[in-house]
Amino acid sequence: MLNLRDIIAQLKPLHKMSKEIFQTIKPYFKTQIENTVYACKKWNRGPKISVNLDKVLDAVYEYFDNGSKLETIREKYQISGATMSRYLKLIATYDIPGQIYQCLKSQVPQYGDLITDTTVTISRGSRESAGFSYKVKGKRTMKIAILADELKIIRNFDVVAGNIDDRTTLRTMLNDANNLGTRDLYADAGYTGADMASFCQEKGVTLKASIKKLRNGQPSHVLSPTSHQKLKHKRPRIEHLNRHLKHFRGIDIRYSLSPTIYRTLVTIGIVIVLIHNCFKANKSGILVI
Repeated sequence: MLNLRDIIAQLKPLHKMSKEIFQTIKPYFKTQIENTVYACKKWNRGPKISVNLDKVLDAVYEYFDNGSKLETIREKYQISGATMSRYLKLIATYDIPGQIYQCLKSQVPQYGDLITDTTVTISRGSRESAGFSYKVKGKRTMKIAILADELKIIRNFDVVAGNIDDRTTLRTMLNDANNLGTRDLYADAGYTGADMASFCQEKGVTLKASIKKLRNGQPSHVLSPTSHQKLKHKRPRIEHLNRHLKHFRGIDIRYSLSPTIYRTLVTIGIVIVLIHNCFKANKSGILVI
């Protein structure tokens, strides 16, 4: 089992820790790929894996981090197109980054209130599973929804087409999340609505969204001065998370033709950001892993 405490103990506070974090979890990636390949075999015979998985995973990281074309990365690492495509598809199909994320997330204790938001990325590689968003006119987009706590620990996420409503993604994340407890959830005005507030209440979460002016000029709901101040204080933290994810060019712009592979790249970014923020929280003594 992947141990978050051991991973954090191996890390050093560098200016850019993303590659260091990936190199730390790469052996587990490699083991999961090998186990998946052997599990897919119909017969327990044939040659062992002769592909250099370290080189393949380094190529996957560069594809995710720099957003370079696969042809350029294959030439750099001297990997055949069939090999690169096969292992990239295998990682995406069996959701190996998702398994790592669920394993690590379960080891992080709950802390503070929740924050949610979405960020939109442009889809240039394919129109599949992409939709038009009012934020980016004339271009198909993907939407990444995040549910995090005060320490910017990502508790759940979703990747959908750009035209999916924010409240729909929040319902999905709350349905999939476990052990959230009784907590406040801070969000922007896009999550307002009586049905949304009652749904959150059923999940044990109190929704405190920004006030939106309705067509009749009246406010959508009432927010106490204390809640308004907390909302103003905590909302920027989710924007920091969005910017952190968009530092990875493979996430910022979708070049991948497959939505499954793009979601895999987003999950790798989520894992790296999760470990990075746990490292910071643990180092400061706020959160004990």
